[in-house]
Amino acid sequence: VRIMQDAGYAPIGVDSNELMMNEALNRHLPVVKEDAMTYLNNTGTQTLDVLFSFHLIEHLTFGELIDFMNACNRVLKPGGLFVCATPNPENLLIATKEFYMDPTHVKPILIELLEFYFKEFGFDVVEKLKLNPRDEWPYEYKQDDTMSNLIFRFNMEQESSVWGVKR
Repeated sequence: VRIMQDAGYAPIGVDSNELMMNEALNRHLPVVKEDAMTYLNNTGTQTLDVLFSFHLIEHLTFGELIDFMNACNRVLKPGGLFVCATPNPENLLIATKEFYMDPTHVKPILIELLEFYFKEFGFDVVEKLKLNPRDEWPYEYKQDDTMSNLIFRFNMEQESSVWGVKR
């Protein structure tokens, strides 16, 4: 946030979760307590330079996801950056346990599907990243064998993100 402010931007966080709001306020971060879709629907067309969605889309139904993607496209200026991060279901612990620890999660979204959504809703994908690897079971991966592949699936990145620029 400080880097963005130093560059002349006025970042603002939007969250409806009271715990997240308190965390942001305790860190003196600019934040608004509001539902993301309500905020986007009340934001003018082509008014934002950057939009970052962190662990939101997995909470949306398919219809809500379509509305969200359309709203993101509407509020971003041409050439605006849209970054979307979500849990990575390729990680076996995420896919089989941790995703379901949040009862508000609706559906895990693979990075390939997220990339497809970006393209379908008017964004040129500039980057796909998998972030925050685990190290639950240290392993040297000296050979390409079944055990290596299995342990990798537990230790791999916990998050996926797609970065796109509005056409």
